[in-house]
Amino acid sequence: MPRTLQDTLSHLPTEVLRDLARAHRIDRGRQAERTLLIETLLSLPDPDAVVVEADRRRMEYRLGRLRPRQLRDLGERHRVSLHGLKKKWDLVEALASAPDASEILMELEAQAPAERDAGLILGRDSSVDFDRVEDLLVQARKRFQERRFEAALTAAQEASRIAERTTEQLRRASWSYAILAAQGLLEPCDPADPEAATARGLLERAREALFQGS
Repeated sequence: MPRTLQDTLSHLPTEVLRDLARAHRIDRGRQAERTLLIETLLSLPDPDAVVVEADRRRMEYRLGRLRPRQLRDLGERHRVSLHGLKKKWDLVEALASAPDASEILMELEAQAPAERDAGLILGRDSSVDFDRVEDLLVQARKRFQERRFEAALTAAQEASRIAERTTEQLRRASWSYAILAAQGLLEPCDPADPEAATARGLLERAREALFQGS
């Protein structure tokens, strides 16, 4: 199911919402609440074009927070050629326009720090769950970057199990690494193998559903 503009805007960091509003000459002040920004952006004409622009800005925001060395490592993992690019913004643009940009974004958002305060309302065991999930996500990230996909998948699966008792952000991060690791495990498989093709299709649908926030 195609994403609505509201779905897209609801997943944007507040800073990106403000940048998007300014780009469309909407001035609600630097202290404007998310709800007001989203309501105003929803009134823009051509919502499909705004979705595309919002996705691009969301990607650039995540990439822009990385150091050049991290950007190059990301490009190497996702087989994006960054040869000859020296300026950080050129690296960001190349990654943002890559064919598998949505997978790059999934990895970036899985690494985004979770809001620990959100766990305080979840009960007395939430702090332990939070710490355990964060540790497992660190393991999943490291194993994924080392291309040890089976170990990454194991850590991500355990994280997703415990994350059911924590926050939405941690649950999404856990599933992101699980999908990425499973896709990595399929890389050596023959593309013509029907079972591998079925598995790839299933993971692609799962990736798209997660990316769309459904």
